[in-house]
Amino acid sequence: MKLLVTLVLLLAPTYACALTNEELTVRCQHEGSAKIAAQAKAWNCEPPEQIRVSHIDNRWWNPSKYVWFTAQINCANDQTTVSKLVQYYRGKCY
Repeated sequence: MKLLVTLVLLLAPTYACALTNEELTVRCQHEGSAKIAAQAKAWNCEPPEQIRVSHIDNRWWNPSKYVWFTAQINCANDQTTVSKLVQYYRGKCY
């Protein structure tokens, strides 16, 4: 019984600090957009008009959260899909 109480007390802050997928997306949107724009520039392509979230890994037991941003970019009359991973850890997006 003591083990169960200890586990509940240790895990309680995890639930309180959990982010929803929407909050995670909003916090990391700038970093994701910047990464995709940098890739488009490196390939001499036009910047994307629209960037979307293609996947989110927001498991509560993992201290790092991950968001994949995806966009279509135009490169020399050809469309290319670019996806970039953004890691959220300790309140910052990388």
